[in-house]
Amino acid sequence: MHLLPGTSFGNPIERGSYDPKKNSAMSLRELECFLGWEIAGGYHDRIHSTLMRSPLAVWREHEARINLRMPHDRMAFWVSLLPEAYRTLRPDGVWLHGLPYWSNVLSADLGGAKRELLVKYDPRDISRIFVQRPSGRFVEARSRDLTCPSISLREWKLRRRETRAQARAEREPNQWITTAKAKRRIVDDAIRKTAQARRDPQPKNKISVDDEGFGSLKGIDSRTPSILEIAEKQRDR
Repeated sequence: MHLLPGTSFGNPIERGSYDPKKNSAMSLRELECFLGWEIAGGYHDRIHSTLMRSPLAVWREHEARINLRMPHDRMAFWVSLLPEAYRTLRPDGVWLHGLPYWSNVLSADLGGAKRELLVKYDPRDISRIFVQRPSGRFVEARSRDLTCPSISLREWKLRRRETRAQARAEREPNQWITTAKAKRRIVDDAIRKTAQARRDPQPKNKISVDDEGFGSLKGIDSRTPSILEIAEKQRDR
């Protein structure tokens, strides 16, 4: 791997002034293809130190004596190699990595699945997952957002981290202090007014529900023009 552009080398001394981010050039898919060629076209055709022959030659020599069989369910076999998680099937789908996934096939299992379902996912492509139905078979579920691209789990986590950092930066730094003081002042004023009312109770026919005069409990009389309406009429004149 150290021969590929973007390598970080084995240690900082070996890396020196080389910038891996600046020199990186390969996508994950291209790296997979590169590794495939290295294994199938390179390693298998090189002389093995123990076999003293190429692995491909030894395989072909014994291939006829081995009873090879393909899996009955190739999708289940491939899915079994993926990382897994357990999730509950909800009316809005299966949630994983903070994303909802759905397949129309899962409609038949709503209400019938009494336990969490086994979910398999491909870290290279989180636009889809594989949900094991109560019958034991896997079904592919796609992101409910059909515009979700085929991105890796790492890319998605980095994006969410950037979004959270942006959200934190957009907050008013001292707003929580102002809010806390305002709420404490409301509670303290309420305690003071309640204690005063208990010491000096008012007549039963006089109930004050709006001490601040905001009119919040008096409603709005649409027959009476507001200040803005009066100002607009004067401006029109």
